[in-house]
Amino acid sequence: MVSPWRREWRTHSRREPLIRLDIGLPVDKLMATLRHCLSGASAREQTEVRATNRRGRKIRCLVSCSPLMGSGDKVQGAILLMEDQTPVRASVGAADPERGSEGVEA
Repeated sequence: MVSPWRREWRTHSRREPLIRLDIGLPVDKLMATLRHCLSGASAREQTEVRATNRRGRKIRCLVSCSPLMGSGDKVQGAILLMEDQTPVRASVGAADPERGSEGVEA
């Protein structure tokens, strides 16, 4: 089940299985990484996938998965961090806060 940290995501994803969420990320391609992480065999797993950001742009997404440890060093879940790895092209104009660049794509 998903427990998002960002307030604006909570109404859409609360208590939904990750595989059912339509978030622009091919979750099915992350399942092996996620299972390995949840097994406790690794402190961190990473994989890169093609995804769609919230603005509908195609991106390369680096997904890092770390086990969420509970009492007694038992794995209680996983933390997923998604990071856009798409190369930034030359920019012109206003800042694009989503990319953290000094402008929009040219």
